[in-house]
Amino acid sequence: MPLQIEVFSLGPMQNNTVVLFDPEEKKGIIVDPSFQNQPVFDFIESNRLVIELIICTHAHFDHFAGVPFFVESLYPSPKIALNEKELALWQEGGGSKKFNYLIKLPPLPDMFIKNGQTLQLGDSNIEVREVPGHTPGSIILYCSTLCTAICGDTIFRESIGRTDFEDGDHETLVNSIRSQIFTLPDETVLIPGHGRSTTVAYEKKFNPFFQNDYLETF
Repeated sequence: MPLQIEVFSLGPMQNNTVVLFDPEEKKGIIVDPSFQNQPVFDFIESNRLVIELIICTHAHFDHFAGVPFFVESLYPSPKIALNEKELALWQEGGGSKKFNYLIKLPPLPDMFIKNGQTLQLGDSNIEVREVPGHTPGSIILYCSTLCTAICGDTIFRESIGRTDFEDGDHETLVNSIRSQIFTLPDETVLIPGHGRSTTVAYEKKFNPFFQNDYLETF
């Protein structure tokens, strides 16, 4: 049975927390748990899912603030996965101090994931693609069977992630999106870290950061 996906927009920053799951095997993955996680927990409980892994697309605090809640509330405790290039930011608190947010720091990751790695959930593969620029180790997760990519803060509907934070780089992010996101099929649904979902085709046509690239295509 193909994977299913559920997206929750939660917390003061309207973060998109994603649950990927196999409805037959009852196994799942949480991506970017943020604040106010009770709806996600209720969904997991009502569907009797075993969450095997929590993946954070990057180490800004609003994308990992919910990790301690799920590690402590779910049994068995899910493992935590992160790109190793994000570890220093993770340990520092993900920028929470600059925004005056008091958060409970999560445990250290159990595993590091990297560009080109393939994770398996049920009968489906999930591809890890590094998309640096917003942070040095930002990743997206691409599932071809769902024709969907979970993008964190790399790209948004008609916009891209901020690069004015420490370690951000605008040109790196733009080039990363070109090489790692716009090379996916045009019909691929892009789930950003905040806001509405979009598609590769739509962003090629309407995203102002890339319109000059595709003027002759449309």
